[in-house]
Amino acid sequence: MPSMKAVVLFILALGSLMRPVWPADDLMTSQLVDQARQWQQKNRDDLAAEIWRKLLRTDPIHGEALVELGLIEVRADRPGEARALLERANRISPAPRSLGRLSAALTAAASANNKASPPPKSEHPVPGAPLTIPKPSAAKINPSSSDPDTPGDALILKLSTSLGRIP
Repeated sequence: MPSMKAVVLFILALGSLMRPVWPADDLMTSQLVDQARQWQQKNRDDLAAEIWRKLLRTDPIHGEALVELGLIEVRADRPGEARALLERANRISPAPRSLGRLSAALTAAASANNKASPPPKSEHPVPGAPLTIPKPSAAKINPSSSDPDTPGDALILKLSTSLGRIP
């Protein structure tokens, strides 16, 4: 028969593994999410990013916060930070519903950056040589799964449509 001390230690060990969920935590989380969304709707990504970061400090695996902050980082032309957030979101089980939006935004941003920068000098054609233009790879964006209610998605959808990437 285990001693009383062993039973108490076992219960304490189990208790430390569980994350308590308090109604105040849920209320605070929903309030932070609402505030961040409001700032994004007002095109204040700087303030929205602050709130998403605050939420991630309290809940480091909050899927929506990871994805939305990643989208803000893409729009701010910080693909490294966005990629790190995408990797963190990929490790969450189950994966956030909007994870595809962040992946598509990163792909579209990388494609746009490749078009905007001139090729290295070694790739410039020799004068008089025939010009060959490689066909750019299309970003895979599914307009039926995107949520055009968010400013970032609407911008990506509009850019992709104007570039002829979405039929």
